[in-house]
Amino acid sequence: MADGLPFAIAFLKESWWLLPLLFLLPFLRWLASHPRLKGALGERRVRRKTARTLDSSVYRVFEDLVLDDEKGLTQIDHVYVSVYGVFALETKNMGGWIFGGERQREWTQVFPKVKRRFQNPLHQNYRHQKALERMLGLSAGQVHSVVVFAGNAQFKTNMPAQVCYLDDYADYILSFSQQVLSEQECLVICERLSRLSQAGRTRKDAHRKSLRSRYGV
Repeated sequence: MADGLPFAIAFLKESWWLLPLLFLLPFLRWLASHPRLKGALGERRVRRKTARTLDSSVYRVFEDLVLDDEKGLTQIDHVYVSVYGVFALETKNMGGWIFGGERQREWTQVFPKVKRRFQNPLHQNYRHQKALERMLGLSAGQVHSVVVFAGNAQFKTNMPAQVCYLDDYADYILSFSQQVLSEQECLVICERLSRLSQAGRTRKDAHRKSLRSRYGV
């Protein structure tokens, strides 16, 4: 027993730097699973993909907008404005298997030992779509809903048309080739969304407070 003591002391001297990792790893695991951080990482992936695949002179981008509707405040991850319409993007940074249909109220995320239900993101983004229509005075055919899964999730049921993986969503947006807005209308829309974005800090804080009071997140 005593013979092993010098070895243990030597090992601790050589491996002291490992000790902080023992405390840091659980924190990093918790941090990686935090909903807000996961959402931010997913939105960053969409932002980088957009910069590479969508012409910024054709698709004007607005991010993290908070709009009013009849239920209160609602936050939209990304809004793209073009003559082909206004696109409301909802980002989901998720893994596992996904089961869900277009009209189902809830979808299911499945891991080997865990299963959880979450709100159908198409229903969630429908609210965003309608908020944009009301604010901008547009019709349903001028505002399009897109849900982007930015993580490594795999659908095990048929994906609805408006739901895309990260690699595919730009192609879906580019598939809209019929002009539904004039350049002048786009300029007016961009001006209104720009003003909304500039006033965003107070509105975002109010929206987060509302979410905490309703859902505890």
